[in-house]
Amino acid sequence: MFLDKFIPNRKELSNEYEIPQYSDNPIITFNNATCLIDYLTAYKNVKHTIYWKNNDKSKLKGAMCFFTEDNQVIFGIYCNTAFPDKSIESDYLNKLKEFCNSNIGYFTYEEPATDNVSDFLKRAYYFQSNPEQ
Repeated sequence: MFLDKFIPNRKELSNEYEIPQYSDNPIITFNNATCLIDYLTAYKNVKHTIYWKNNDKSKLKGAMCFFTEDNQVIFGIYCNTAFPDKSIESDYLNKLKEFCNSNIGYFTYEEPATDNVSDFLKRAYYFQSNPEQ
């Protein structure tokens, strides 16, 4: 539902997914995100990130799913920016929060994902308290 809502015309940005992610000696490798998601759903607490690009011409460039070490999934999107004007990012963040039925979220620029929901919440509260960051 998440991907169909934000980037229905999409392409995976990887052609293989290893467990552990980025391992030189993976215990298993998948050829598509669907098989990886099935695995991550069955084997909890495995950390992994999946990226898709938007094939449509849009300010919204792609989407991400962050499977965390504490058995959660964090949804993310990435878009064009007119920084320091943050209106594009703010608009997409509001759409994502509405989709997730949440008032929690934040946007950053080229920052690594969090490993767990606790760290995600700390970052979200920090950025909501410091909007000029």
